[in-house]
Amino acid sequence: MPAFGLLSVVAAAAAFISSNSNAHVAAIPRHNGYQHGRPGWGHNHAHYGTASGSYPYAAPTGTGTAPLSTGTATPGNVTYDFPETIRGVNLGGWLILEKWMNSSLFDGTDASDQYTFDQTSDAVTKLQKHWDTYICEDDFRQIAALGINTVRIPIGYWAYDPDSSPYLTGADKYMEKALDWARKYGLKVLVDLHGSPGSQNGFDNSGKSGEVNWQSGDNMKKSISILEIMAKKYGSMDYADV
Repeated sequence: MPAFGLLSVVAAAAAFISSNSNAHVAAIPRHNGYQHGRPGWGHNHAHYGTASGSYPYAAPTGTGTAPLSTGTATPGNVTYDFPETIRGVNLGGWLILEKWMNSSLFDGTDASDQYTFDQTSDAVTKLQKHWDTYICEDDFRQIAALGINTVRIPIGYWAYDPDSSPYLTGADKYMEKALDWARKYGLKVLVDLHGSPGSQNGFDNSGKSGEVNWQSGDNMKKSISILEIMAKKYGSMDYADV
């Protein structure tokens, strides 16, 4: 069985959760320092690496909120079928908006990020169309045909937030579509929690630009809760082959 089949969720959850309920920050979702850009898929870049058949992970049980910790997670070993060489591409700008990649969506608005975009008058219609057309099944077919075996899909925490938030929801349904397409074309998926509560970096790729409030209030606790929801969902047997 795959280690959830979605390594970034597992890695992030394992880094957060420890035996003394303290939270690590080593794997907090962040924008990598890559420069991207490939016509048609935007915010994309290839990743190459190797993977063996067994990876450690931690069960999602913690609820701590400490910003730094020396606690250790309890590892386990799960064997899964993952390509020995990972050839991946990032599908950015789809389920979490970044203005520099999605500039036409922001035309005629004062919005600068997903937070402000989602509050514009026709955001629902625009976002639905964007989700339906920016990435589709044929993209997955083409990706597989090129010899790529893995896709990374960034998504914001609000897609899994059981509480009300100022963001529009529904992106998780498209993640499920992506997982089905990946299964159909023999691809593996890395689910990337790209935006955390309060913003982990103050950039638009976190969902909201400006202040960095991830370590304020209950935001770290909420981050752990969201990771637990994601780990439970994508760690199920339903997604064991992707």
